[in-house]
Amino acid sequence: MVIGRFGPLSPAELADHTSIRADQLSHIVTRLLKQGYVARRQLSQSRRHMILILTPKGRKVYKRLDNVARQIEADVLRRLTKSQRSEFSNVLTTIETELDAILKKL
Repeated sequence: MVIGRFGPLSPAELADHTSIRADQLSHIVTRLLKQGYVARRQLSQSRRHMILILTPKGRKVYKRLDNVARQIEADVLRRLTKSQRSEFSNVLTTIETELDAILKKL
């Protein structure tokens, strides 16, 4: 999902977008490569400069999962009152602002 949303990404950029440990992420990427959902593309002669992209098979799965996630989000939000949706949005904005401030300090 991260590669579909933000990609193409280098492995380091992919790690930046997740909370998954590097060793776990490496195993996940290896499985996605073997299953044909992701491909590696070299940006230069060095193997250190590569990006990860979704294959057509990966894009198809990404689109399906993204649609399901959007439907669930819409269903949940529809059950909230206007006031609750506003409060929820405010809380998310506060969390995002605080996380940005914390990350800038790192």
